[in-house]
Amino acid sequence: MTQMSEFSEFSEFAGDDALQTLHVIQNLQLKLRKASHEVQIHRQSAAKAEAALQSQAMRHLSQAELQQESMLSLQEAFQERDAECVYTERLISELQAFQSELLVNEQNERAFVHREQHEFLQSEFETLQDEMQTAAESNAAVARTLEE
Repeated sequence: MTQMSEFSEFSEFAGDDALQTLHVIQNLQLKLRKASHEVQIHRQSAAKAEAALQSQAMRHLSQAELQQESMLSLQEAFQERDAECVYTERLISELQAFQSELLVNEQNERAFVHREQHEFLQSEFETLQDEMQTAAESNAAVARTLEE
C-alpha cells in the first residue's frame, strides 16, 4: 500500500499540477483572446486613422489644386491687365498725338483764315486806294476844268 499511497500522492500532485497547468493555459488563452481583441481594435483604429489621413490628404491635394488654378487665373488676369494697360497707354499716346496734330491744324487754319482775311482786306484796301486815286484825279481834273 505504500506504493499505492505514493501513486496516490503522485496522482494528487500530478492532478494538482495538471489542474494548475490547465488554469494557466486557460488564463493564457483568455489573455490571448483579450490581446487578439485589442490588436483587432488597434487595427480598426489604425485603419480609421489611415482613412482619415487619406481623406485629409485628398482634401489638402484638392485645395492645393484649387490654389494652383486660382494662381494661374490670377496670373492670366494680371497679364491681361498688363496688356490692357499697354494698350491704354498706346491709345493715350495716340490721342495726345491727335490732339497735338489737331492743335497745329487749328493754328494753321487760323493762320490761313487770317492770311485770307489779310489778303482780302489788302485787296479791298488797294481797291479803295485805287478808287481814291481815281477820285482824286477826277477831282483834280474837275478842279482844273473849273479853273479854266
